[in-house]
Formats: sequence, structure tokens, C-alpha cells
Amino acid sequence: MWSLSLTGYQVVGVLEPLRREVWLAELETQALIGPKIVDSAIVEEARKAMAGARFTCCNLHYQGDWISDTNESTLPMIPAGTPIVLQDFGSNRASVLIDARQMRIGHDYGRKQESNEKYVAKLIVDKDPKIRIGNYPPRIREAIASGKVGKGMTREWVIISLGYPRTDATPSLAQAEWKYWTAGWDEYRVAWGEDGLVRDISASPEVLEQVTVP
Repeated sequence: MWSLSLTGYQVVGVLEPLRREVWLAELETQALIGPKIVDSAIVEEARKAMAGARFTCCNLHYQGDWISDTNESTLPMIPAGTPIVLQDFGSNRASVLIDARQMRIGHDYGRKQESNEKYVAKLIVDKDPKIRIGNYPPRIREAIASGKVGKGMTREWVIISLGYPRTDATPSLAQAEWKYWTAGWDEYRVAWGEDGLVRDISASPEVLEQVTVP
């Protein structure tokens, strides 16, 4: 992906084998301005490559073409329910097409706790989670859309919004506390109450502002 900054706006482009498109976005919010300009010559190729696609279980964060199992919260985000095709497995990684974009899922840290195949299987699901998300309360939909967490969320809601916690740091989802990180490697912790809902999120004030919703 490349971009060219203008006053208040940004021209963004993707030049890949199955995606060639350009669009204008607001510099601060990255909101799309007008329609994308798409190379129609490869649209059919992309459609064929994505045939039989399943869905991302949750919000996934990436740097370049790499999606780590740390899933750093403040990196660019692929929304839950994005079409994904598993191509093959390599050494502690999997090659995938996500919305016709070639990417890699890296099993960087949790290798001792689960196999690469088991890890990837958590991220690729048969049913589109957007269907469930559409039935959630407005506050929860907003949290998920921004990839953030708030008190009162269920485990399901947190997983969809933040992704699965790294298994080396959180070996069991039954634990009373889950650990996550930002792109700056600032750790934050999600604590669960006896009612199964988020009781507290602990981090520095700066990190809390980045990763939480009211």
C-alpha cells in the first residue's frame, strides 16, 4: 500500500496482483472520500481467487502483509467478518488471501501452547460474525468497529473486538485476566468479574485512551 498526503487529505493506493485501486481519504480519520477507483481488469481474477472464502473471526491487525498472534491493537485493522481464503501453511505461518490481498498470519509467540494449524483455525470461521455483531447493543457494535474494549463486555465481544489473546501470555480463556499489547508494545490487561463480564482494564492513562470505550 502507498499514500500521498495532501492538505487534510491522503491519496491511498494498493498495487497488488489481485488488487489495484486508488482512493481519497481524510488524513486524520482515514474516512473514505468518494468511491474507490478500481482496475476492473483483475476484478474477475480476484473473484475466482476468493471463491469459497470463509471469514475472519475477529478484528485482525497487520503491519505490511504480516498478522502476528500479538495482534497489536493500534496497528491498521482488518474488520471481523472479512472474507479470507487459506492457501497453505509454512513454518509458524500461514499464507492467506484476505479480501483478495495476499497476507501472512504469523504464529510468533504461542507456538509451545498450540500448533500453527490450531491457531489459524481459531481465526478463520465458517459463519460471518457480522451477523451476530448486528444484533449486539449499539455500544458494543461501536467498540468492535473501533477495535476497542470496555467494561461490561462478554468474552465473545472482547474476542471479536481485540482478537484472541496470545496463548503464551494467556494460556486459558478461563483465566481471570487476559493480556494484550498495542503497536508500541505497551501492555494492557482485561480483568473479568465473577459474572463473566469485563470488570476492569488496567494500563497507563495514555494506553487506556487508545484501547478503551466509555
